[in-house]
Amino acid sequence: MQLNDKYGYIDPSGHFVIPCSYKQALDFSDGLAAVLDPSGKWGYINTAGNYILQPKYDRASAFNHREAIVGFRGKLMIIDPIGKKIREIVEQDEDAGRSR
Repeated sequence: MQLNDKYGYIDPSGHFVIPCSYKQALDFSDGLAAVLDPSGKWGYINTAGNYILQPKYDRASAFNHREAIVGFRGKLMIIDPIGKKIREIVEQDEDAGRSR
């Protein structure tokens, strides 16, 4: 839910359950939602609005099957719901694989 350029969450009856205090907010998935805090960093909150993963990521996706893609210190990686890196994602140069 957006209110005055801030995002929060409402329950099915339309009552606020997590106040509008985020610059951006993704839908809940696997019990967590990625939120962009006022400092411009992404973190993950639970359905009670408590940070499970503190805001430190430059980019963030929703969790899918207990994995999310985040950007951290210039690198893309896949993390689990406790923030443990599963693997790094190597972005391929668009010229990679072409004959020279």
